[in-house]
Amino acid sequence: MQRLLPVLLLLACNNDVAITEQENVAPQAVIQFPDDLGEFDENDTIEFRGLVTDDNGLADISSVTWTSSLDGPISELAVENLASDGTTVQASTLSEGTHTITLDVADAGGLLGSDSITVLIDAAAQLPIVEIIDPANLTEVPVDVQVDLTGAADDPNQTSDTLTIRWTVAPANGSTAPVDLVWTGPGATGVTTADWTPDTVGNYVIRLEATDDDANTVNDEIALLVADPGNVDGDNDGYSPNQGDCDDGNPNVSPGADEACNNVDDDCNQIVDDKDLDNDAHVDDACTDYAGNLPVDDCDDGNTNIYGGAPELSDNLDNDCDGGVDDGTDTWDADGDCACPSTTLACTGSTNPQCGALEGGDCADDDPGRFPSNSETTCDSIDNDCNSATEDAPDGDNDGSTVCDDCDDNNPNNFPGNVESCDGVTNDCDIAVDEDITNQDFYPDVDGDLFGDPNGTPVNACEAPANHVPNNTDCDDNSTNGELRNPGLTEVTCDGIDNDCDSTTTDTPNVDGDAVGLCDGDCDDDNAANYPGNTEICDGIDNNCNTQADENLTFLDYWPDTDGDGAGNEDVTADNRCDAPTTGVWVTNDNDCDDGDRDNFGGNSETCDNADNDCDGAPDNGLTFEDWYVDSDGDSYGNGATSPVNACANPSTGVTDRWASNGDDCDDNSNLAHPGITVETTCDGLDNDCEVTTLDEPDGDNDGSSVCDDCDDDDINNFPGNNEECDGEDNNCDGQPDDGLTFTTYYQDFDGDGYGNAAVSSSECAALSGWVASNNDCDDDEFTMNPGYVEVCDGLNNDCDASGVDEQCPTGITVDAGNVTGSPAYGGGGGSPFADGCANNQVMVGIHIRAANLTDSVQAICAGVSLVTDTASVPYGYSIDRSSTNNYLTEHGGNGGTEYTWTCPGEQVVMGIFGRAGGEVDSLQLKCGTLSVNGSTPGGYTTLRTTGTSSPQWSDDSGGSAFGYDCPDNRAVNWLWGRGASRIDQIGVSCAAIVIDQ
Repeated sequence: MQRLLPVLLLLACNNDVAITEQENVAPQAVIQFPDDLGEFDENDTIEFRGLVTDDNGLADISSVTWTSSLDGPISELAVENLASDGTTVQASTLSEGTHTITLDVADAGGLLGSDSITVLIDAAAQLPIVEIIDPANLTEVPVDVQVDLTGAADDPNQTSDTLTIRWTVAPANGSTAPVDLVWTGPGATGVTTADWTPDTVGNYVIRLEATDDDANTVNDEIALLVADPGNVDGDNDGYSPNQGDCDDGNPNVSPGADEACNNVDDDCNQIVDDKDLDNDAHVDDACTDYAGNLPVDDCDDGNTNIYGGAPELSDNLDNDCDGGVDDGTDTWDADGDCACPSTTLACTGSTNPQCGALEGGDCADDDPGRFPSNSETTCDSIDNDCNSATEDAPDGDNDGSTVCDDCDDNNPNNFPGNVESCDGVTNDCDIAVDEDITNQDFYPDVDGDLFGDPNGTPVNACEAPANHVPNNTDCDDNSTNGELRNPGLTEVTCDGIDNDCDSTTTDTPNVDGDAVGLCDGDCDDDNAANYPGNTEICDGIDNNCNTQADENLTFLDYWPDTDGDGAGNEDVTADNRCDAPTTGVWVTNDNDCDDGDRDNFGGNSETCDNADNDCDGAPDNGLTFEDWYVDSDGDSYGNGATSPVNACANPSTGVTDRWASNGDDCDDNSNLAHPGITVETTCDGLDNDCEVTTLDEPDGDNDGSSVCDDCDDDDINNFPGNNEECDGEDNNCDGQPDDGLTFTTYYQDFDGDGYGNAAVSSSECAALSGWVASNNDCDDDEFTMNPGYVEVCDGLNNDCDASGVDEQCPTGITVDAGNVTGSPAYGGGGGSPFADGCANNQVMVGIHIRAANLTDSVQAICAGVSLVTDTASVPYGYSIDRSSTNNYLTEHGGNGGTEYTWTCPGEQVVMGIFGRAGGEVDSLQLKCGTLSVNGSTPGGYTTLRTTGTSSPQWSDDSGGSAFGYDCPDNRAVNWLWGRGASRIDQIGVSCAAIVIDQ
């Protein structure tokens, strides 16, 4: 290829043409979050957010990097991960210390943008550690049985015994608030204990809570399942008493356990020592205490094939427990020939005591004449050596007839039943020779090609004479050319001869069906596109059969175009072809001086890339060049004291070779100092904003110490060398606030009762509000609990003494159902007696009746009585639980009618009964009184006041004689009974004493 290299002469004249392109502008970076001097701790995940912009477009940006001055690179983002508006977000944690966070951005031309902030990272607070060790979560415990709780508490920042510990219990459904338990705080080992006695069935949550001196609180919880004792698995064997565990204190005894010979009912089936682990209905013969119906004769209770009377097996075991092993099985020699039937197991014995070593494989253990080491006797129809491979009737010549029948067992051609052949031998073993042989015609075969002459004279014989064959199918038996023609030959084309004696096989084929056959000069009889006289095409094949391919066609030069820019590679020899190559891209010109770069080819426009884009021999010619200054710190501001480089684009090659289009940087050794920074960073020894009027070490509080040395430059009272004062601040900047002053230990008085909590103390140089010098408060959450308070009956240790809680106060109440009085009252004749009453610690609060003209059913309604303590003028009293009052009598005297119920109002209980009866009871009246407590001094007693109310109830308007009964003083009704037949004619009550448990 020839190339013109034009000489461009730049002449200074009025019609000059200026060629310009867009200037590459440095990108910008702005950190949006966090704020400068933001404060976090080392466990915080900080979301760094910034905005990246470029006047040349975001596509011009090549890299975005976040960096910490202490921890190094935070992330380097792929440019394609930038948001469409240039937002960049990176989340990270940082180590403790003061970090300078920098967001750097670079563009494809090597220009840089940057922004920085300072972030303060504090050490993370370390929380206490607590764990409930025992019992385990979801443990099932019985009601009314004390549960011992053990936990561990520790704190990385202080000793365990200074932690504030709290144990609580609450219903899992949250129906009531958590209740504090009696507990012991952790000692030096961190162990803390508590106990709790559940009084109600249900699910509960136990919580262990620890609080350190910094008010950091953590907790651990477990769930406990409180159940009826009969439902609790006390020995953890998977069964409770209600599930059939007959000994819940022994984990080896349960319905699911294996029975052992130990005189114990291990499986709780009410049978002792019925050990039959293999379920063969035979008890282990070691269980001599077994007294059931099964036989005790199992000598191996782990094998179902072994028991008394079991069938003996060939398993080297005593299956029938008779002391013999495998007797009567395949490993036993029953016929005394010193061989047993087994082929896989060793023989164990023989009926013949004279046998030495025994052999296996006896095929007939009832016949002593048959065993493996015996010799085989032929033709006796018996397997004497127990080896099927040893023939009793061998066939020596393999002719299908054994030696027992064959007349010649060495010749396979002679055996009984064989067909007689023409050989002069008795082939069928009947003495006669060649009898019944059929003769046939044999024809002359002159040319010896195994095909006979159909015109020759045949010879009739039982086998062929010499030069004769049993067919006459030869079409030419002439001795001179007969071997070229017979039905067994393949036809030879174009020789004019019928080689295969078949007129249908053509001698001159035309396989491809074109205008010329094979015998007429077709050079390719398998392709109809190739034959003499055909037109030549561009396919590299001789289409006209003239021994030349593609002659007389138009050929062109082709060059490869590897980079696909439409110009061929001038350094490659052209490929002259009649059509273009089919692999790769080829063109009919060689105008490409660089076929590896599609930006370089003849006629292209020149760009600033130091490459010959237009292939005229001169790179970057015709472009605008400018001066570039060294930018060592990469802040887009160059060093004006250095010599510039004149180039058509930024010559930067990386982070160690950076240039800027200006020389305005006042400090090219730090990217934290350049004219674009508007805020001066103090105490870094740099003129960050390149303005000498902004101070690097200002004194903000004018105390004579600059911010670089002052520990608090906003407070004139805090600077190095100052005197320390009791104000909680570091006045002398030595890192220790209030050091050198006199300190006193004060204790927190949370409840404000003047007594401090020994577990929460602080050494102070002056008294704090809410803190006192004493430390003997036993409960700093309760104002009524301290050494100066008088004990009252409120469930608290008010005076904090060692005597405990509510000493001399009642602990509960009892309705003494065993100490009752009362007698029946009736209005007429009687019948069958009946009774109905309340449980212990219950009293009657009403009555249920069913009546028409006859009253035939009376039932008591009962309610529990419980002790109530408070801090009012009466220190304790009683509460009647009326939530469940359905204890109805099921007996009645006769058919009934309308039902109705009457109960005492408020906190009143039944203290008597009134009736009216003639022939039947038709009216009842209840007398009610109020339970109260003598509250003048601890240890008072119950007073049943008789100023209660009464209300008659009757079933019709007729009446009879009145009757009734009242309880004595200080007693209430807890039992009802009567007598009835067709009607109730007798009603009575029993009265129980109510006493206070001390």
